[in-house]
Amino acid sequence: MSSCTSNTSNVLTATTTVTRDDPFYIMNHDKQGFAYIFSHDRFSISPQRSAADVDENKLKYLLINMGFDVRLFKNLKVSEIQYHINEVRQMDHTDNNCFLLFVLSHGAENKIEALDDTYDPSEMFWNQFTADKCPSLAGKPKLFFLQCCQGNKLDSGIQLLYRQHVLCSLQITETDGNVV
Repeated sequence: MSSCTSNTSNVLTATTTVTRDDPFYIMNHDKQGFAYIFSHDRFSISPQRSAADVDENKLKYLLINMGFDVRLFKNLKVSEIQYHINEVRQMDHTDNNCFLLFVLSHGAENKIEALDDTYDPSEMFWNQFTADKCPSLAGKPKLFFLQCCQGNKLDSGIQLLYRQHVLCSLQITETDGNVV
């Protein structure tokens, strides 16, 4: 359980039941928590992302079935994303297990595209959820998933074969040709 207090010296204090060295997070709170999805398929510069609604619907369905309170935001401007991040940061997450955030968009190195401009995910997201900025999530997992197209290249994928009962049968092979 996390909580937040302000002591007499105006220092914000976050309390939690886990320590830095604990091997697991405590995940037995009343609620799973919030899952925010920022989905962009329209942009002022880049081409439209086709089939974004398929990803949104599947992701939303999965998260709802996992017990998350899902909030889907579509085609927002950077300032609107900032507004919603500030809003969720100020919520009381004491009874929540964790916080999830998903971004479906175009992107490049250290940049994600919104409807009107690009932004740095470090500044927009993970730097906003530190214990001093969101005390009720201190000691709880904050998971960020970025699915950002970075060009026109296609990933042809691989064929995935299912094998039953394969345990520790990996053969390690040198890749530099030094093994005789």
